[in-house]
Amino acid sequence: MKKNYKVIFLFCLLLSGMLSDASAKRKNSFVRKDEIFSYYSKFVSEVWDILWKKPKGFTDLMKSETWAFGKKDPYSFFYRLTVESVDKDCLIMYPELKMVTSFPDIAWTEKCGKPEFLRNYVMMEVGDSLIEERLTVFSGTEAPMNADTVFVFRTALKNVYKGYSYCTSIYAYKEGRPPMIFRCFFTEKGKAKEKLYLSKFCKSVNYGNNKEWKMDADKMREASSRIFYSFTNAERKGLFSEYQVECERDFHIKLSMPAGFETVDKMVSFKVNEGRSIGSFYRVALESRDKDCLMLYPLFIEKQSHGIAKNMTYGEVKAALNLAPEENECMRMNLVNGKFTLGKSKVPDRSKETVQFDTARYMRVIAEENMENYCNADTVYVYEVPLLKPYKGVYTKCIGINMVKEGHPCGIAKILLTEGDNAKDKYMKQFFESIRYSDSILGENSGKACKSKFNVNQADKISTQKGV
Repeated sequence: MKKNYKVIFLFCLLLSGMLSDASAKRKNSFVRKDEIFSYYSKFVSEVWDILWKKPKGFTDLMKSETWAFGKKDPYSFFYRLTVESVDKDCLIMYPELKMVTSFPDIAWTEKCGKPEFLRNYVMMEVGDSLIEERLTVFSGTEAPMNADTVFVFRTALKNVYKGYSYCTSIYAYKEGRPPMIFRCFFTEKGKAKEKLYLSKFCKSVNYGNNKEWKMDADKMREASSRIFYSFTNAERKGLFSEYQVECERDFHIKLSMPAGFETVDKMVSFKVNEGRSIGSFYRVALESRDKDCLMLYPLFIEKQSHGIAKNMTYGEVKAALNLAPEENECMRMNLVNGKFTLGKSKVPDRSKETVQFDTARYMRVIAEENMENYCNADTVYVYEVPLLKPYKGVYTKCIGINMVKEGHPCGIAKILLTEGDNAKDKYMKQFFESIRYSDSILGENSGKACKSKFNVNQADKISTQKGV
């Protein structure tokens, strides 16, 4: 079963960001404060040693965007912040840096942290455009933002974006740091003042000079929790209520709070193996009163493929057992007929040793005639694995629960337990009782019904490659 789980995780990450910001538009639930820019820029400063200041004369629109040069462009990118000039003639989008640095196994400092990465990305985005006429490269002392190299690409948009006819993309690189890709949009009037806008912008962004800086995933999680999601007890109670409303309104799924649990966090990222890319975001986290169980509830997404529930089950089990190393891919640039082209090239795996594992030892598939006791789903995948590294220093066991219901989004959840816990069955029963899919199918525009059932032989022998 060859699946690109990096793509799956990026897909989940992208959609989770979009969904969280849709919620933020309704109730400003992202950080509870009046302005997102100041809080996210603080996060960027602490985690990446990069300075982002709001340019003078610009206002925070408090929303995120995804954008690409073409509507069907595969290189669309997720932008966390958006600011607009007071005269409405310039719009600037700031990248989500976690999209680049979330996966330690990718060794982003070797791949994304090189100027070739941005140069290749420019090539991919620009395509057949006249690069020489529209691309300017600044390097050394001429590069703004305390960067080593800055690529600036200007173009008139084929498809006007929210009234903006022109786009200037700024690709900034500094050795060993996350690359940054900004989008600056202009109206016809704004284009005449482009130099003024860009001057203000470039003065407001700078790479720091901390030569000791290095990526620290634990620091990122701590800063994210402290800056964005530090809630009072009253606010924590409201988080689950908000989640209940969303699920019933959008997905016809009813939720109830398990007895003896309280909400401790929202929009939590989790991977069974920090050295692998496969993982997901979870809408809320509930902790037991005895501190021996943490429940991570699903981030339901309307158009999420039901096949992900099955694929994630197999993928996460293999990741937890450190089996089947993922195929690494790199982008190589070639010159064909006088034009640059970019293609994927697989890095060969030196390991030829194969191992087998019996799926029945770790997972089971529940698809009974009466599924009342299992969230009223059609099929539930359950697996139990040990964690290579205790989550938050205390949780050593992981129970994955992936739910499928025809006409509804699938749910990917986790129950994390401490060592020596004897209440596993109790907590699993509470979890299944806390979620209930309705029998009504969502509207045609709300998601496609899954036409096929998943048939899995629990005794399947999966041939995998052992990691190096």
